[in-house]
Amino acid sequence: MQRRDDHPTLGPLFDAVVEAPDDDAPRQVLSDALLDRGDVRGEFIALQLLRAHGVATPKQQSREQILQENHWRRWFSEVPGVGVSATTALTSLHEFHRGFLRACVLTPCGVGADSPAWRMVERIDVTGPSIQNPGELAAPALARLSVLTGLNAAGLQVVLDGPQRPRLHELGFAGPWLQADRGRQEQRQVLALKRFSTLRVLALAPNPFRHHADHLAWLFESPLVLQLERVSLWMELPFDVAGLHALLVQHRLERMKLELVNTGLKLTLFQDWLTVQFDDAFWLGQRAQAVRNLASHFAPFPYPRFDVRVGARPATKDELARLGSVVVAHAR
Repeated sequence: MQRRDDHPTLGPLFDAVVEAPDDDAPRQVLSDALLDRGDVRGEFIALQLLRAHGVATPKQQSREQILQENHWRRWFSEVPGVGVSATTALTSLHEFHRGFLRACVLTPCGVGADSPAWRMVERIDVTGPSIQNPGELAAPALARLSVLTGLNAAGLQVVLDGPQRPRLHELGFAGPWLQADRGRQEQRQVLALKRFSTLRVLALAPNPFRHHADHLAWLFESPLVLQLERVSLWMELPFDVAGLHALLVQHRLERMKLELVNTGLKLTLFQDWLTVQFDDAFWLGQRAQAVRNLASHFAPFPYPRFDVRVGARPATKDELARLGSVVVAHAR
């Protein structure tokens, strides 16, 4: 796998891609030029363009996967600040699209995101130490950033102090925001996110992880919540389902969904719709007792729709029976 640095004479072609990230034509020109030099990156770009347009054959998709598995580490190295170690694995948070890095895990190291390659990145998950350099998140090069997760309070302040970010859609962070008597500064930071008019999703990992619905009143009473489509909470069991559902109803949040998440289990609440989602059959077995304990708190609600799913499929009758008679009586 070759990088931009290995072909200095092709610098203008790389620049053309960066300057027109939504246009496939500069990518195709770069792909052809790299192929002329025997560079497999050219082939990779061409294959990813085919997949992006839905016309790649199974053989071409297999070839693309092989190239990615063999060369992704070197390709990552052209984006300063992306953490790649000997144990780093290529996951859904490390993603190439149309030949360039689109999503990555960022390990803060004090290097600013001012390389042209950052202009292609749309999703970042921050991991490891605190943000050391505001340029790591606030750089104009991150103009296409739409999803940013893994922030702490310092990282969130960097975002607030940074540019407008016209594409920002989702933010995820951890901290003491759900405590009634602590974390007031962090709460003010969250509410200040209203300046990002495109923000639609908040993913919170509160600390401590236990909570009561009353601890969320500051968010549900704010103007910010009116622009949100989803709030996702990583919480310990048991979930305060009744209290959180009451907040949705009280504040008439008809279009917002609230996700309550723990390992292997996710409850999704609308005003009149509930989904209990298990990652797979194993996690249904692990969380069945917890759902039986919770059932009396959510089953009495007037849900026209009440779904229980295991992975991508509906739960079977036998699986529903493991969740208790209350769930059996209400689930579709």
